Amino acid sequence: MHSTILSEDRIGGAYIRRGFRMGDRQLTTMDPPLTREEVLSIPSRNRSTLIDQGNLEVFPPAPADGSAPQIAADADADTKLFVVHMGMGRFDVIVGKKLNEKPLKRAEAEQLAATKAEVQN
Repeated sequence: MHSTILSEDRIGGAYIRRGFRMGDRQLTTMDPPLTREEVLSIPSRNRSTLIDQGNLEVFPPAPADGSAPQIAADADADTKLFVVHMGMGRFDVIVGKKLNEKPLKRAEAEQLAATKAEVQN
C-alpha cells in the first residue's frame, strides 16, 4: 500500500472525515478540525495511515503574508495545477477548481493533470 508522507511545512491542520481514537479522545466528524500542533503530535506513520484510509483530510497552512488563500473564482491561466490525495488511493486534479467529478486512481489523475498541463502551455 502506498503511504502518504507530507512534509511538516505542508500541514496547516486536518479535517476529520472518519472517526478514530487519538489517545483517550474519540474524534468524530462533528469535532472541529485538528490544529497543526494536534496533527503533528500524531506519529508520522500513524498520521500517514489516517490520511491514506480517509480518516484525516490535511489542509495547508495559511499563507505567511496573512492573505486569504486563492479561491477557484480567482483562477486564471497562470493558476498552478495540483493532484491532491483524497485518501483511500484516490486523487483529485485541481487547477483553480476541481476538474474531475469523483476521485480518480493515481494514474488517471496524473494523466488528466498531464493533459491539462499541455493545454496550458
